[in-house]
Amino acid sequence: MSLGLVEDRVFARAAARALAEGEWSMLQDFPRAAGIEAVGRTIGHVSLANATNVLDRAGCGAIAVELGGSVICANASAARLFGPFLRVSNGRLVLGDRRAAAAYAQRVRDLRAAPRSPGAEGLRIIIRRGEGSPLVMRILPVDGAGRHPLHGAQALMLLVKPIEKPLRPSCRLVQEVLQLTPAEASLASLLATGVTVESAAATLGICKETARNHLKSIFAKTGSHRQAELVALLGSLTESHAF
Repeated sequence: MSLGLVEDRVFARAAARALAEGEWSMLQDFPRAAGIEAVGRTIGHVSLANATNVLDRAGCGAIAVELGGSVICANASAARLFGPFLRVSNGRLVLGDRRAAAAYAQRVRDLRAAPRSPGAEGLRIIIRRGEGSPLVMRILPVDGAGRHPLHGAQALMLLVKPIEKPLRPSCRLVQEVLQLTPAEASLASLLATGVTVESAAATLGICKETARNHLKSIFAKTGSHRQAELVALLGSLTESHAF
């Protein structure tokens, strides 16, 4: 590593601390104005690394990714979830679930084109892991340039958690948050525990066709297309899976 690069990184870390405290005057001491963009990018990376460390202490997996696709950093909680269905290869995030990979790639393209478009925050993607419990990944845009002039390009913060112990949210909560009918909320609440539509119908004392019609309406109202996506959404309503 060159001496200049080492100096840039040392300066960047010091600058990140100073900027957090509002001490902008120290930037006047930087001798190489031509390298300010690279230093600004490093400052942004340091800030993102600090954020992932905070999330790690809360037990939340976090991966910071540039909009160009390069992984900036991942905390220990995220690293423990790495495997065939979620991994970093050649510096880029790879999803083993094709449908999830396509949804992630499309979301990145959308954010490149319109980073401040409506609904840009909070998109959830379900990553299937074969026989293992699925992962839910929430995509949060991080506009570093909007926070400090020197933070460089936009990035994404990916929050990742496994869906290990499905809990049953209250029917009232499901009805209020997702704007469902009482009958739909009762079915959705049961489906959140991972049971089949047939099993839920038997528990509620309704026929399978009625349950399937309720499910179609629930999908339409929540924007879900598969039961696994709906379960992940319902799981986010409970404390154990909330981001």
